[in-house]
Amino acid sequence: MKSIDRIVEVLGRLAHADRDWILERLPYAAKADLARRLNGADSVEAASFTPPPAVAKTNDPTALYRKQLACAEVDQIAGLLRGEPPWLIHALLHIAEWPWRDALLQLLPASLRVEVLQAGQGGAGLSQPAIECLLRIAVERIGQGNAGAARKSQFELLLMRFGRKARRA
Repeated sequence: MKSIDRIVEVLGRLAHADRDWILERLPYAAKADLARRLNGADSVEAASFTPPPAVAKTNDPTALYRKQLACAEVDQIAGLLRGEPPWLIHALLHIAEWPWRDALLQLLPASLRVEVLQAGQGGAGLSQPAIECLLRIAVERIGQGNAGAARKSQFELLLMRFGRKARRA
């Protein structure tokens, strides 16, 4: 039996609250895949499974992205932000009250930490489309486990160009 089949079997036997608790902590892609497998399974327990509301019923993508990032491990976030400019790290840190914020700041080299903390002194923030784009990209990259594999949008390409110019300056 494959490990994914074993996971589906075990999740199918759990109480709804326990299953939902586990699924809420998975990246979106893994959560959607398991929910689809559980709904398509032949067992009575799995057939009665309903995906958590965050997967099934949300119309606000930023809420889902925020929830996914809040459940991420600090090491995943640190890997995601490695090599990014201070203003981008600052922007992500100030989108929400992240549970990993302080731990992430401690993982940054001291000079970068100072730059990140000073990046917000200009008072400018990101627009709502920019916030949504940043959150979506972060969630996709973490879900894929490969920071370079997510498809880049036109907005992201623009952000990357600005970031490169800022690093050269």
